[in-house]
Amino acid sequence: WGISGVAGPLVGGFLVESLSWRYIFLLNVPFALLSFFMIVVYYKETVRETERKIDYRGALLFALGMSAFLYGLLSGSESETFLRPIILASFFISFVLLFTFHRVEKKASDPLLPPAVIRHPVILVINLAVFFSAWVLVSMSAYIPIFAQGVLGKSPTEAGFMLMPLSLFWTLTAIIGGRTIGVASPRYRTMTGMGLLIVGTVILSLITRESSDVFIYLAVSLIGIGFGLSQPVFMVVLQTSVDWSLRGSATAVNSFLSTTGQTLGVAIFGTIFNLSILRSFSASDTLSGYAIDPFFQSSTAKTFGQDVQYAAEIALSHGLRYVFIGGVLCAILAFAMTWRLPKVRPDDPRS
Repeated sequence: WGISGVAGPLVGGFLVESLSWRYIFLLNVPFALLSFFMIVVYYKETVRETERKIDYRGALLFALGMSAFLYGLLSGSESETFLRPIILASFFISFVLLFTFHRVEKKASDPLLPPAVIRHPVILVINLAVFFSAWVLVSMSAYIPIFAQGVLGKSPTEAGFMLMPLSLFWTLTAIIGGRTIGVASPRYRTMTGMGLLIVGTVILSLITRESSDVFIYLAVSLIGIGFGLSQPVFMVVLQTSVDWSLRGSATAVNSFLSTTGQTLGVAIFGTIFNLSILRSFSASDTLSGYAIDPFFQSSTAKTFGQDVQYAAEIALSHGLRYVFIGGVLCAILAFAMTWRLPKVRPDDPRS
């Protein structure tokens, strides 16, 4: 995971710069086939057959309800308003389906989301911390490349280099942290990690087009270390807080909330960024009438006059600052959640 996280942005930047962005998706095909082959051939497991009633109805209602909700969010983030009829209809359908799902789950003999997982106080705190930290991950991984290319004039490959410390330090810190997971309490370990997220996002919120690249690398490194310190602890505490039979459900809910947090982050931060850019372009005599998309990449932005390019860099910088400030707020919320974690060391995962 660490190697792919480092190599991925670099290879992706090279493909976008040298060939076409479409090759990024083609690159996934051989790795997916290789993964499929390895699982089929080499993965062995011991299956203990039991009688279970699968909650098909709840699964269908939940999947459709969340899909409608996320569709409304992402569609709204791409426009200037959430009041379009199709977006409002998506939210209404989502509410009806999820409310029906709640009623169905209360009567299900084997619910999709067991109450012991949802209501567990420690798991609830961990899930909220993971949810808000996922917003931080989006605020940097999705928008630092835009800042690097649109504001600093970097190439796609150089923008990929700026994200490399995230995966590198996340992996190294997680390896070290995993070996010392019983040394400090979960609360202090995760507080340190989430505290580094706050420091990193504050640095990002203060950078400007005149700032040195060193500050971006420093912020990304601190955020990577913060995730490496906290995420393994979150997972161990989560899995040791419930019975073995519920660990699959607990892990699945945690992964779902992480993915949902990233999706919500893209939608909300995208809306904030788009509204800021649209307002800046319409209010500027220099930028009025120009399309926004060409200024996201340095190669196309350089085709415009110097005055136009400078004004666009300022507009992008202001819009991205709002996003990074949002990352700071989410990091603070994630940090606040860690105060509720236990001080005692987690149980031995082998028990």
